[in-house]
Amino acid sequence: MRYLSKERRKFIRTDRRIVQTVRHYGPLSRAELARRLDLSKPTVSVTVESLLQQGMLHEVGRGQLKCCPKFGPPQERDRGV
Repeated sequence: MRYLSKERRKFIRTDRRIVQTVRHYGPLSRAELARRLDLSKPTVSVTVESLLQQGMLHEVGRGQLKCCPKFGPPQERDRGV
């Protein structure tokens, strides 16, 4: 079994927290995510950049982040939003 470093586990948890928060509250800015999750702005920016590259989030409007449809709430996935 392969073990993940403590830093990598923390990064994965941060990814998950950010995606869950955006799914729950809808489009949010990086600054708002940092406030809601009590994370530093640089941590949020680095994590969000990774999530954007993976296609798990996308930007809408003026710096607002939104989950991609396949990761969004069920009603959005069903409508194809």
